[in-house]
Amino acid sequence: MLGHRHLAPQPRRRWRLTPDQLARYAAVQARLLDLAASLLRPGGRLGFVTCSLLDAEGASQAAAFLARHPDWSAQELHLGAGEQRGPGLRLSPNRDGTDGFFVACFRKS
Repeated sequence: MLGHRHLAPQPRRRWRLTPDQLARYAAVQARLLDLAASLLRPGGRLGFVTCSLLDAEGASQAAAFLARHPDWSAQELHLGAGEQRGPGLRLSPNRDGTDGFFVACFRKS
């Protein structure tokens, strides 16, 4: 089966993330956050979760969202775990026993 090899898991691939790929992923995340924000009415809440330990996909992304949308604010999170990273929390395998995540919640005023 020629195509079968391409369907196999490739765990090492995550370590081959290039700066260009990261920039593309961050751009897509920003567009998705902006689109979601446009769909919510005042008082609406927007959750942002990404499976990444990189600030470019987490804290920096959340801070940039707030800079683009002054009518939104970050909400305090009470997860009982995580490291405060700007307007959200970062969970990590060594500290929290999870995969790497960034979690933030925003509210439209």
